[in-house]
Amino acid sequence: MPKPADHPLPGPGKPDARTDWVADSVGPRLRMAAKSARMLLERHLSHAGASFGNWTVLATLEGGGPMIQRALAASLGIEGPTLTRHLDRLEELGLIRRNRTGTDRRYARVELTAAGQTLCHELDTIARTANDQLLTGFTDTEIAQLKSMLLRLITNASEQ
Repeated sequence: MPKPADHPLPGPGKPDARTDWVADSVGPRLRMAAKSARMLLERHLSHAGASFGNWTVLATLEGGGPMIQRALAASLGIEGPTLTRHLDRLEELGLIRRNRTGTDRRYARVELTAAGQTLCHELDTIARTANDQLLTGFTDTEIAQLKSMLLRLITNASEQ
């Protein structure tokens, strides 16, 4: 496997060497694939009047049960203020309920309402349809290999 050092940096007379290496590297392709997959899912979810952010909040609550707002933000990998905006909207729509014990909004216990559970299940079906579209033409073996390779990339990137 080529290492970055195997690809010389551009020098006099080689203006495209760096551009060629970057264009052929895995990082930009992963970024484009992730962006394309996210846009596909967003298009599907938008037909139900939902967004990726709203769906992930609902799905996390569905899978993990009621939780404190701070724990929910951590499990989603987002900042508290970002989550607060999502929760304000979801609460306004009657999809979640926040039970506050004090004045600090971060300490609210968040749970799905019955309407939130119903919508979450509908959005899960939509997300599965988008996932099926994304993987059209892949065999089960290729999908398993892709998942395995992505996990290895994640592991490699997190190693020090």
